[in-house]
Amino acid sequence: MKGRESTLSLPRARIKMSDADIVSRFERLGYKLAIDQIAFTSESVEDFYDARETLWTGVGTVKIYEEGGLLLVEKAQPRAGQPSRDIAVISLGHARAVMGVLKPDKSAELPRYAGRMELSER
Repeated sequence: MKGRESTLSLPRARIKMSDADIVSRFERLGYKLAIDQIAFTSESVEDFYDARETLWTGVGTVKIYEEGGLLLVEKAQPRAGQPSRDIAVISLGHARAVMGVLKPDKSAELPRYAGRMELSER
């Protein structure tokens, strides 16, 4: 596992769960996806909630919001020109798993997504 951790982003390495366990958290919300469709970040659930209110083009509908734990937004459009989609942010201890990021950046040490919901800028 040690060699594999060096290829993971720092937030992913902080989560002491298997890829299958992480994917199962999204399946419980009704979403079928692969681990490579999930982004990992140190941003908080609240960062995403605040960005939705202040930065996103289409705020969508909040279906679940548990401060510090879970955010599920349906039919959100974070930026103009992006497709509307469901976005889920799940806190898994020291990092968050995010569904709905366009082109997750698996190599960035501290990726930031809340405001853009796409590949983080370097």
